[in-house]
Parts: sequence; C-alpha cells; structure tokens
Amino acid sequence: MTANKSTVINGLLWAFLDQFSSKGISIIVSIILARILSPEDFGMMGLIYFFTAIAQELVDGGLSSSLIRCENSDTKDYSTIFVTNVVISFIIYAILFFIAPYFSAYYDMPVLEPILKVYGLIFIINAFSTVQLTLLSKELKFRKIMLINIPGLCIGSLVAVWLASKDYGVWSIVYMQLITQIITAVIFWIKNKEVKLFFSYVILKKHFDFGFKIMLSSIVNAIFRNLSNIVIGKSYSVKELGYFERARTLSMYPSYVFVGVLSKVFYPVFSKIKDQTELTNAYKNVLNVSFYITFGALLLLAAIAYPIFGLVLGEKWLFAVPFFQLFCLRAAIHPLQVFNLNILKVKGLSNKLLRIEFLNRLLGFAALCIGLFFNLYWLVVILTISDFIAYFNNIIATQNYHHYRLKDQIKDFSPTIAITIIAFLACYAIHEYSGISQLSWTNIGLQASVYIALYLFLSIVFKNKNFLYILATIRSKIPSKK
Repeated sequence: MTANKSTVINGLLWAFLDQFSSKGISIIVSIILARILSPEDFGMMGLIYFFTAIAQELVDGGLSSSLIRCENSDTKDYSTIFVTNVVISFIIYAILFFIAPYFSAYYDMPVLEPILKVYGLIFIINAFSTVQLTLLSKELKFRKIMLINIPGLCIGSLVAVWLASKDYGVWSIVYMQLITQIITAVIFWIKNKEVKLFFSYVILKKHFDFGFKIMLSSIVNAIFRNLSNIVIGKSYSVKELGYFERARTLSMYPSYVFVGVLSKVFYPVFSKIKDQTELTNAYKNVLNVSFYITFGALLLLAAIAYPIFGLVLGEKWLFAVPFFQLFCLRAAIHPLQVFNLNILKVKGLSNKLLRIEFLNRLLGFAALCIGLFFNLYWLVVILTISDFIAYFNNIIATQNYHHYRLKDQIKDFSPTIAITIIAFLACYAIHEYSGISQLSWTNIGLQASVYIALYLFLSIVFKNKNFLYILATIRSKIPSKK
C-alpha cells in the first residue's frame, strides 16, 4: 500500500474521533430537541430533506471523488473545482427559491416556503468549504478536520436548544444547520490557503468526465432515498413522517459513523493500490470488521429500543419504535452496500456504478409503490426487504472486481450473524419475561450488559476472526513494556 499501515491506522482513529464527536453531539442535541419539539416539526424537515439532499449532490457534482482519485491534483485543480462548486450552488439555490411556493402549496403548509428558502442557503455556504475538506481528506488529515468541525457544531447546537426552548419550533433546526455550516466554512478558509480564484475549462473537463457519473449515481441515490419522505408526507401524515424520519435518522447514526470513517480513509488509500491481491485482502478486512461492529451495535439498539425511546425521547415517540427496529436491520447492511459499490469508484468504473445504483433505486421505488397499499409499518418492512435484495445485487454486479463473491461473504458473515442473534434473543427474553418494568433504566442496563457480555464471550469462545483482528490492532497501538 502507498500509505503505510501506521498512517492508515492514525487516519482511522482521527476520522473515527471526528465522526464520533460530531455524531455524538448531533445525537445528544437530537434527543433534546425531540423532547421539546413535536413529531410534526421533524416531519416538516423530512419534507425539506428531499430537495436539500439532491441539491447538495448537484453542488459537488462528484468532483470531490475525482480530486481524491486523481494522484497529481494541484492548486489549479482545487481552485477550478472550487469556482465550479460556488457557481453551481447559486444556480441551485435560485431553483429552490423559485419552486418553494409551489412545494408549500402542494402540501398546503405555508411555513414550508420560507423554510426551504432559508435552509437552501446552506448549499452556497457549503460550496465555500467542500474543496478544502476534500484536500484534507485526501491527505488523511482527519485530526484537523475534527478540530474544524467541532466549534460550529457546538455553537449551532446550543443555539438550536435555546431557540427550541423559546418555542421557535422547526426553525430551531433550520438555524442550527445554518450557524453550524457558516462557522465551519469560515474556519476552513482561515486554516486552508490552497484554493485560489482560478478556473480552467480543460481541468474541469478532466474531473467532470469521471465525476459526472458519480454525481448522477449520487443524485439517483438521494432522490430514491428521500422520495419516501415526500410520499409518506402526502399519503399518510406529516406526524407519521416525523416518526418515520426520526426512526430512520437515529438508526443510521452508528452505521454512518463507521461507513463515513472507513470511506474517508480507505477510498484514497484503495485508489493507490495497484496489486489486485493486496486490494482484495484489504477490502475483505474492511468489509468484515465494519459488519462485525455495526451489525452488533445496531441489533443491540433494536433490542433496547422500547425503553430507550420511552425514557430518553419521551413516551410521545413510542410509536416510532417498530420503525426504528426495522431501520436498524436496514442500517446493518448499509456498510456492505456502500463498500461493495466503492470498489467501482476505486477502479474508475463510474458508468457501471451509475447503472447499478439506478437499478437498485428502481427496486426501492417499486417497493415504495407496493407498500403504499398497506399501513406505514408494512411499508417499512417492504422497503427493508428491497434493501437486502439490493445488497445481493451489488455483490453479484461487483464480485469480478473485488474477487469477494456472494457465497464467500455469506460464509464470512455467518459467525457474526449467529452470535448477534443469540445475544438479541437473550435481550428479548429479559425484556419480556424478567418482570422488570419495561420503561426503566434497570431494564436498559440489564439488557445492554447481557447483550455486550454475551456478544464478546461468544466472539472469544468461537474465535471470531473480526474480534481477534480488532484486538490485535488495539494491542499494536499500545506501547510494549521493555
């Protein structure tokens, strides 16, 4: 590997700290806001996220992936992409500003118009820091990224909680995001001087040829990932959308942390590996370890979801528990979906990536249409099934590039799945038959303790290779006594 093992591990640690700190703060603030705000407030933001997710992909245009993949990028490359991002961000904001009244009228919710117009400013703000973030990610400077991200997140979060306590409702979430991104963008500019006001059509074309297909893939993914919000908000109710959106968002936190960390570190590292055997072995390690961690963590959260929602978020959110448990299953295979497709980015096969993503999203759309004939719970069940089918499709479509076939992945994942199911069933038995109040901290503590102890015990007894790999990595970072 071009980057040595020590550099990669240090990058992983700092990237994890960055993700853990930012997501940790976000979870805490989300919990506080959930106790103050109503499900309807989160439902309104769920409607807005459909447009914002698409717009953010358009602003970046897949160009960041091209910058990371390109080995000889220089200041002219970064500056050209920066200017392009800023120009596109203003165009996208103008489009959002124009469609805001029609979007508001469609849902008969006048408040959506000013929310979309104000929240849309985030795209312009982010455009001023996207390239600087990409540059630091490419150089594996995740410690610096963490130190830049935290101030804005802390200040924005404090403002949001204060506004929520003053009955600003959904606007507390909007202003939190705006303040966070403004402060972060300013710090990026102060700390990084690589970007200049320079533009080259030739350079843009070089990156656009690869990045355009990545952008289309990301847009397709963003549309279908958030289309359910638009449909649920119209076909069911904004309140039910609030339950759906919070359950999905909270379930995805653990998975997104690990996927975000590993993608940031290993995409630039994998892009530099030329030997296929070395790439395959590294790929297997990343896939198996990420699955061991996320699957175990998410099944634990699913097991203790009822008391967690009732005690932490408040009993008004108990209706979201079944959705959360199903979303935990979807989130558990998220790392597998992402990393099976990332190999196409590493290989520069953006055309194939686009085709696979489009096929998977069509499958998700079909599942969404079928689910509308049932209540919201069964809609989520059907969406979960479609995610598993998409995962199998991803493996079959990419196995010739990473040489890690479907039967081999299932064989390697089976020990982790087995110990996780045993630990989950033990938790379920405690929840149902222990006689302890289900809405109590004692219940949470007992279930979590039994789950973790059993998970680790079974990993040791059956010598789970992922557990042993993590243990060896930790030991390698501890200085030995002479």
